[in-house]
Amino acid sequence: MSCASTARIQCGPLDNCYYGPTKEFQTAIDFIVDANFPKERGEYKAVLWKDRDIINAWVDHKKHINISTKMFIELDSKQLMAVVAHELAHLKLYHYYTNLGTRIISSVGLSIANSVVPGIGYLPLDSVVRAAFSRAQESSADIRGIQYLRKAGLTKEDFLNLLYWMKNKEGQKSYSSFLATHPETNKRIEIIKDLE
Repeated sequence: MSCASTARIQCGPLDNCYYGPTKEFQTAIDFIVDANFPKERGEYKAVLWKDRDIINAWVDHKKHINISTKMFIELDSKQLMAVVAHELAHLKLYHYYTNLGTRIISSVGLSIANSVVPGIGYLPLDSVVRAAFSRAQESSADIRGIQYLRKAGLTKEDFLNLLYWMKNKEGQKSYSSFLATHPETNKRIEIIKDLE
């Protein structure tokens, strides 16, 4: 894996440095963007995070699509494009900003509730609200991501292949938590299979 000559290195807490954009990851982003919103080519940047054991991908307000090194290394090219399509869907559906708004509103709401009912702030209500909201966003990003893949000549089976990979990574643990930010992988697979 090699970084482009324009690669930036920025270290953060816990020695999580990122290197971006990498040529292969940026190519996957450009491929999906070109097929769906070609006028926006060049606006979305790949950021590869150096890590030890994290498997994750996410977006930020700067139109960066972030992926952990471990995840990047383990995915094939179609799985990588499925990740890109899903993360682009989060951006296009404004999930980053609605998550930020939800955090602010739930924090203010809990502060007010805590002044009326002392101690309520110690309950995980804030996390429950955000987790439920986030699960709904993940499902909508899955569906929109598949639409992006189809426009790029890929299929929902390519997206399902990513979900099967994720399920395999989870191992035999398959449990639902009301604090989980993502729907259970099996449920995500069922929803995608049912799509026309």
